[in-house]
Amino acid sequence: MLDSLLLSLFITMLLPYLAKAPLAFAMQKSGGYDNHNPRAQQAALKGFGQRANAAHYNSFEALLVYAAAIIIVVATGTADNTTVTLG
Repeated sequence: MLDSLLLSLFITMLLPYLAKAPLAFAMQKSGGYDNHNPRAQQAALKGFGQRANAAHYNSFEALLVYAAAIIIVVATGTADNTTVTLG
């Protein structure tokens, strides 16, 4: 059971980086990726780029809550079928 929880945590840790791909595409489409001022470029994005930027940051925020929940379950040894199903 713990294996599947830790696997789900690993997959969840990859999501912020997968969410970066549409953001990088939108930044490239808006005149090229600006390595010197990427945050200023991201702040200027509209439409799709703005939503991709929000998704990227939201995935980091959600990761912290999910990781804390999984770590507490693993540390306390309280994993059961319901926890694995929800995880």
